[in-house]
Amino acid sequence: MIPSQQTSAMDAAFADLARVAAHLAQRGRPPRAAAVKAALILQTDPPFDEARLGFDKFRAFLKAAEAAGHVELRAAAVGPDVDVVPPGMQVPEVDSVDG
Repeated sequence: MIPSQQTSAMDAAFADLARVAAHLAQRGRPPRAAAVKAALILQTDPPFDEARLGFDKFRAFLKAAEAAGHVELRAAAVGPDVDVVPPGMQVPEVDSVDG
């Protein structure tokens, strides 16, 4: 992939990430990274794959999206996961993914 295509694909992936995280939060679901990744895979065509964008881990992709200002990463209420939140958005305060 040439650099301009890589940038365009990255921007589209960041936008998809923010959209999916917002959708989960608006439905009252905590936008945990694991749930966001699963939704990205199901809701994008071709299915989301961070390796296609040059990332070896989903967390690295999330950190790049945060650095680019597309999302904020917040420690989850429980466990090692993080919530993926569009900037300025409130997320549900629950202790587990099941609410």
